[in-house]
Amino acid sequence: MSSTPRDIGTLIVVILKARNLPNKRHIGKQDPYCTVSLNGEKRRTKAIKRGGQHPEWDEEIRFTLYEGTEPEPVAMTSDGTPPPPPPKKEKGPPTIHGGKYMGIACYAEDIREPDLIGET
Repeated sequence: MSSTPRDIGTLIVVILKARNLPNKRHIGKQDPYCTVSLNGEKRRTKAIKRGGQHPEWDEEIRFTLYEGTEPEPVAMTSDGTPPPPPPKKEKGPPTIHGGKYMGIACYAEDIREPDLIGET
């Protein structure tokens, strides 16, 4: 039985600005942008043209969070008796599907390949 995970809310990530970024361009100013990844989903901000080392994005990125589903226990009884009932779920906040980690990276946009400025 596969059921669709229940929507439990929206996580809003605000990418405001960066300060004192290392310069990845030798001539001119870099065009920085940020990527945010959560639960395997990856989104990015717009590149700030000639943003240099102190860019300001002021962008919102929204992720929908789903309730995590635990796999159902498999009955392994050989004598035909029903399996014991599952343990009662403790009250508390719902678990988030896919984990609890978010990664943020900043890149300098380039025609060939973006240069990684930093990540967390």
